[in-house]
Amino acid sequence: MDLIHIFGQSFLMGLSGSMAPGPLLTYNIQLTCKKGFWSGPKLILGHVILEAVLIMGLIWGLGDFIRLPVTQIIIGLLGGIMLIWMGYDLVFKESRNGSISSTLEIAAAAETAPTTRMTDLNPVLAGMVISISNPYWLMWWVMVGLAIITQALNFGWVGILVFYLGHSLSDLGWYSLISGALVKGRRFLSDRIYRGLLFVCGLFLFIMALIFIYDAFDLLGIIPIFLKRTVDLFQQLRSMV
Repeated sequence: MDLIHIFGQSFLMGLSGSMAPGPLLTYNIQLTCKKGFWSGPKLILGHVILEAVLIMGLIWGLGDFIRLPVTQIIIGLLGGIMLIWMGYDLVFKESRNGSISSTLEIAAAAETAPTTRMTDLNPVLAGMVISISNPYWLMWWVMVGLAIITQALNFGWVGILVFYLGHSLSDLGWYSLISGALVKGRRFLSDRIYRGLLFVCGLFLFIMALIFIYDAFDLLGIIPIFLKRTVDLFQQLRSMV
């Protein structure tokens, strides 16, 4: 794996997570409806700043620990299982029943007393508060984010920076698209396109899950020799393209 693959992997993984309906999407829509387009990107700025702090904490506090083979095995297996669950949800549920129109309408109408106070916050601060209060966000980083960080660490701080940029750009791109759709109209973001994107992201998560689990089994030394040779052949063919 090279830096280009790390960037693409982190971008698609981030996009798969950001496209799933959740509290950050809800507040993004509410802020855009209340304060305009730029409140959306500012909200994500707070989100990615918090993620930068989390990544630094994971590396500085667990750097040597996550390089241990036993740690990589556990992270790979847990991350793979979670990605299978996320991929199943996107491929077999959201991509069939998901609707960008209903998602936008429901989230925009969800303004309650607590969320009204939240939308009065500075958008950057609100992005931090919403993210850190979401248990799914921390669970994703512990079970999936750490698995990608262990791969990016092979390239040192350059790898971490490339990973962070890819992940952050996916969040910024998607939420900016949502804000733009609200401000300019929703015609260019149809339900069919939305479901197609969800389906592709779900398939990608399945592929990444298999890679994580394969690497964990490889470290355990229980990969069948014929499967290992097949994977090695595939990687050689890919390097020739």
